[in-house]
Amino acid sequence: MEYGFIKKLILISICAFLLCACGKNKETVVVSKDIKNYAYSQELDKCGITELCEYSLSDKLSDIVAKSKYVIDEEQVSNYSIGIVDNYQYIAYMYGKSLEEYYTENMGLTKNEFYEKCYKEGIYDVKYIYTIGAIAHDKNISVSKEEYEKYLKEKEYSSNIDDVAKDRVVFLLVESKIKKLFKEGELNEEY
Repeated sequence: MEYGFIKKLILISICAFLLCACGKNKETVVVSKDIKNYAYSQELDKCGITELCEYSLSDKLSDIVAKSKYVIDEEQVSNYSIGIVDNYQYIAYMYGKSLEEYYTENMGLTKNEFYEKCYKEGIYDVKYIYTIGAIAHDKNISVSKEEYEKYLKEKEYSSNIDDVAKDRVVFLLVESKIKKLFKEGELNEEY
């Protein structure tokens, strides 16, 4: 990741927060805590800052994730947690600080608190993915080849992307369909 990209991520996060705080653009692109994810952030980057705002369906989905009970793969949680630590490392670098300086000075956390926070975020991320998968399975939500190719064309992505990126694109499309169902009232917190 480049320095300029991280700076833009932070600006997007701040602008999304300000838009929401001011009550503008309530029916636009949802920005969840996934903004820290590189692939998702590239997607948001193409949307433009003024289109970003978080709205209540994120909270509904977050409630479902928080209440969910899964047998979680510890290795998967560890991998996500390492990625979260890496993201904080990039942010610290942008501020010209070491990771330790960043989490103590900017976040007010001890080393143990910081790593516990990252681990809990990793658990949330894994549960979020499981929840999206469970809803997609239950509601028979899938992505057609046409939808996939249209998305790649709209976002100006190469059709020769690796398998991880392909999976991420499919996940984003399924996630978008699920969020649309929440918005239209076809899904609720009691899902």
